[in-house]
Amino acid sequence: MYASRISRLTGSVAREILSHANNKDMLSFAGGLPANEAFKGLKLPDDEGSSFQYGASEGERSLRELFAERFQAKGIDCGFEQVLITSGAQQGVDLVSKLFIEPGVTVGIEKPTYLAAIQSFALFGAEFEPFGLEADGPNLEEFEQVLQKGDVRFIYLCPSFQNPSGICYSLEKRKAVAALLDEYEVTLIEDDPYGELNYTDACTVPICSFLKKAKWIHFNTVSKILAPGLRLGCLGCSPEFFPHLLKLKQAADLHSNRFSQAVVHQWLSDEDLMAKRTQQLRSLYHEKQQVMAQSLETHFKDLAEWNTPAGGLFFWLRLKEPVQIRELLGCCLKQGVAFMPGGPFFPTEDEGAQFMRLNFSNPPVERIDGGLKVLAEEIGKMVTLVV
Repeated sequence: MYASRISRLTGSVAREILSHANNKDMLSFAGGLPANEAFKGLKLPDDEGSSFQYGASEGERSLRELFAERFQAKGIDCGFEQVLITSGAQQGVDLVSKLFIEPGVTVGIEKPTYLAAIQSFALFGAEFEPFGLEADGPNLEEFEQVLQKGDVRFIYLCPSFQNPSGICYSLEKRKAVAALLDEYEVTLIEDDPYGELNYTDACTVPICSFLKKAKWIHFNTVSKILAPGLRLGCLGCSPEFFPHLLKLKQAADLHSNRFSQAVVHQWLSDEDLMAKRTQQLRSLYHEKQQVMAQSLETHFKDLAEWNTPAGGLFFWLRLKEPVQIRELLGCCLKQGVAFMPGGPFFPTEDEGAQFMRLNFSNPPVERIDGGLKVLAEEIGKMVTLVV
């Protein structure tokens, strides 16, 4: 009755938890949501009616030019004719899946990596070749071993404040990864939703800016710097990919929301607004990050291991003792606290059984410590029962 791929379709644990998190009484460390207070001061543009009409599948030219300028400022050689406006960066993941993947195709991924990328790639039948992450980026020996297999269709990376681990690749690792991709001529799919949420001087130069031979696709989104409800992002790509991605976009949704495109164009073209906003976000989220770091030290030092991220939205914890993580989630939800289990961020969910991801951008700063105290107490109860 259904296409065979439906048997490979998995639900999103993050989206399921978000349904709980939308309860105003729930304290959520689960999703990667911006702070609600971050939306203040964003004004809607006057529209003369053009946004009511169908538009170009590739997106409004003026907005594509703006994104191309932003790519060029990061060192990416990309003209507007290489930019496709998408319905969030997640649509870029879907388009790449449709372009490259069929059952049995191998893709290289970080371990752990973005759960919705795993979800999309698996739906189309991908086989995964994962490589481990170190504090400054991938284990280069494992990374090269994946490339040496010779049948990897592409490598998917999130090098700046990676979701879920928060790891940011060093400049040296970025250059090394680019050199290896050039040597083996493997396509890079680079996802960059968090690069502007930089609370230190961490390197966020796109890896694709260093490529000389390998082809590339680079995703970007306004969900983290403006508003996720706009559902607007874009991709830039090697020229030969663009015609195929455009046709796939046409088949998917004709074009992205023109009202959202008008809103985003107005905000991105206001340099003073964006400079002020970026600084405000960094200040707001850095404060919350520091509060969570202090609270973790208070409540979790005997329960878990973690590194404080230099940017992005997440802490990534490895529990020192195994617990039934889904059971733990159920207990915490009853206490009004949500978090994201680590399993869905791995190609094999059991690999993430001792991990959890905690978001610090959305919870009110004054509630972070209390929520982590509840979470720690519930973990303590389960550890005691196991022992």
